[in-house]
Amino acid sequence: VRVGQTFSVRATFKPVGSPGLRTDVLRLVTSLGEVDFTLNGVSRASTPWVTASTHGLTLPGFVIGQSRPVASAITFTNFGSAPARIIAYGLGLTPFTVAGLPRVGALVAPGASFRVRVSFYARTPGTYHRVLIVKTNSPAAVARSLVDLNSVASAAAAQ
Repeated sequence: VRVGQTFSVRATFKPVGSPGLRTDVLRLVTSLGEVDFTLNGVSRASTPWVTASTHGLTLPGFVIGQSRPVASAITFTNFGSAPARIIAYGLGLTPFTVAGLPRVGALVAPGASFRVRVSFYARTPGTYHRVLIVKTNSPAAVARSLVDLNSVASAAAAQ
């Protein structure tokens, strides 16, 4: 290619495996250097297909007596071509709390997401592990989106 000339590159997206976001990089190497182009695509299932943005969430260390909980977020996305219905949630997450869950019976449209905030606040030192479960009408393989929640509560240092 000479200075001032242009060219085109055709990319085809044919995902294999589970539905979801796919990314890759096309690298153009020339005598003047390299340039990367990001390629993105979303694969969709023919059914509802809700999955979490992570399989595990470890919240940073918590010190007993601090005034605020530690927190982070998880996004659940319907990578299906049909609406997903929220059927139920797993219970018993204390000392973790989860805010932003849609009501049971709510629909998550194809391509739509919901984001939840997970907080941790403990009164007793220890290592804590719970599992956040979001049950939907997705196929059996993903009908229960499980996210491991982990944190450690430490006693405040003596002064």
